Amino acid sequence: MKYILSPEFHRQLWLRFNAVKILAVPFLLLLIVEVLTPEGTPVFRVLRSAAEMGFCATALLGGIYQASQALQEEIKNRTWDGQKMSSITPARLAFGKFFGATSYLWYGALVVLCIFIYAALNDTPDLPYRRVNAATLSAMLAASAPAAVLFSAFSMVMAALIGQAVAFLSSLSDATAAQNRLGRLYTPSSIAPFFAGIVAAYAALSLSEINVFSGRHAVVAKTGTTGWFGWDFDPKLFCIATLLFFFGWLMTGIYRITQKELMYPQTPVCWVGAVWTISIYVAGLAAAGHGYYFSNLPGFLFGCFLVITYISLFQEAADIGLYERFIAAWRQKKTLALLRNTPRWVSTAVFLPLFYVMALVFMAPHAPLLATISLMTSALLFAARDGIVVHGIHMGSAQRNVRFYFTLYFIVAYILLPAFYFMVVKTGSSGGSALSLFVGNAWGQGHEETNNAAMFFPTAQDNVLISVMPAALEVVFAVGWLRMRRKRALAAA
Repeated sequence: MKYILSPEFHRQLWLRFNAVKILAVPFLLLLIVEVLTPEGTPVFRVLRSAAEMGFCATALLGGIYQASQALQEEIKNRTWDGQKMSSITPARLAFGKFFGATSYLWYGALVVLCIFIYAALNDTPDLPYRRVNAATLSAMLAASAPAAVLFSAFSMVMAALIGQAVAFLSSLSDATAAQNRLGRLYTPSSIAPFFAGIVAAYAALSLSEINVFSGRHAVVAKTGTTGWFGWDFDPKLFCIATLLFFFGWLMTGIYRITQKELMYPQTPVCWVGAVWTISIYVAGLAAAGHGYYFSNLPGFLFGCFLVITYISLFQEAADIGLYERFIAAWRQKKTLALLRNTPRWVSTAVFLPLFYVMALVFMAPHAPLLATISLMTSALLFAARDGIVVHGIHMGSAQRNVRFYFTLYFIVAYILLPAFYFMVVKTGSSGGSALSLFVGNAWGQGHEETNNAAMFFPTAQDNVLISVMPAALEVVFAVGWLRMRRKRALAAA
């Protein structure tokens, strides 16, 4: 509570609240209910529908948009640098800004949420009002039960919080990464964070099976149990734990980035913990459909760590100073300085060899060994190739053009080159349909097609050499190109 009720939170409250705004919420709600209530319609049903729509407009759409705009407003008003140099702690600054920026919208959302709970508990099926069958009537009665209503309200609140946290975190991360890349303060765009927050909120609502536009009942009752590593859990309890789990890590991410902005020293321990726990969570769900749960764990962890390493590598490629400090600490054998300057992708990449060996050992009785080696090795090599190219693009390129070169590289490497090869070169020699050849080769349908796809995508096949050799050669050429770019950059400096 001391972090939320911080000076930054009080400042946001003074900026966003006044007497007119406080009275506007109940007045607008009464006006909407009066306008939207047809003659003879049960009042609780109208209140419930209006409250659902009101929550969607305030906490979901408005709250996510405001969260994506919060940092942008501070940078435009030139108050962000002053806040970073003040004596306020990172937790008070981060949580006060996050909750304060959306405080007025949450005021309206909590009002309509209370109305939703009250109306949902008193809304009962009215058979003369609408003909329903037995299944629909049962679902409506279940949706009006106190436990279902409270679960629905909790899920709606958590979905809004998760969407707002994703939007705020994306905006904050974008501003930090751009400042490292450009060397100056950067006003982040609110478009991408807003849509990222909307997607996250929709995923949370889908997990809870909540439909805010459902009208008569908001909860579609789940049947059975949720499997995780072979254990069965109550779906609603599992959903609650999942929402709290991800929201906790999102808030931790906001705190850590704010801490970094305020020049506090950091180690990658928290980052590695987040990657480990999220990877185990995803692996447990992915393994639920198989009979050999824990034997699949190393393979799933390898895939999760590789994807996260791949993404974080792109985010940190511009910070050349971080690599220089990391190498200097390594040479001087300063352990604490080494940890503080370790790139995030390095802290997760060190686990990949371990998971690689464990996956081969534990999955050997259940999966083709050579195909598993081909897939994991080629995936590693393609990730290494892309990482080398990304670092090469940062060397000697105008930083404002880096995103354009990134986009161009991925379009050429993963779309244009495979399309040209499969549609032009292979079509002329086989006489088949260009589109069918491209799709068939890209997804490895057939032995010859899989060999061809190995030049452009990771593949799983019994001939390890054919699967790995093209990616290995591409890595060698990428290393040569990187060394050439580095020499040019040093000569220009």
